[in-house]
Amino acid sequence: TREEFVKMIVLLADITVEHGDVTFDDVSESDWFYTAVKAAKQKNIVNGISEYSFGVGQKITRQDMAVITRNVLTYFNVTLSKKDITFTDNDQIAEYALDSVSRLVAKGIINGYDDNSFKPKGFATRAEAAKMLYGILPLIK
Repeated sequence: TREEFVKMIVLLADITVEHGDVTFDDVSESDWFYTAVKAAKQKNIVNGISEYSFGVGQKITRQDMAVITRNVLTYFNVTLSKKDITFTDNDQIAEYALDSVSRLVAKGIINGYDDNSFKPKGFATRAEAAKMLYGILPLIK
């Protein structure tokens, strides 16, 4: 889910929370992921699915996972080269995610499938999330 990925990436990157509140209506202080979402929002690592909704309980898409991962790298001042991507479904990658996907593909942090598709709106598997987290670890530590 979106909150599971954010929790993992915030823990991996050791991102700390500052004072203030989370402005998402679907995230409350009693939630196990509250601190992680709060820290990620404060550091501009994550946005919600709307201004007031984080998207709690929703599976994370591959393109959203790419954007969050790229935002973590930006937070750590890691610059990634851009690469022209030639997936068969490039036209399905949202404009807000295209640059992130391109840069993560160039670095080998994320890749497509054997059929040369990216499946941007496909839900990320645990293995795909683990690969991305493992891929950024040497860049941020």
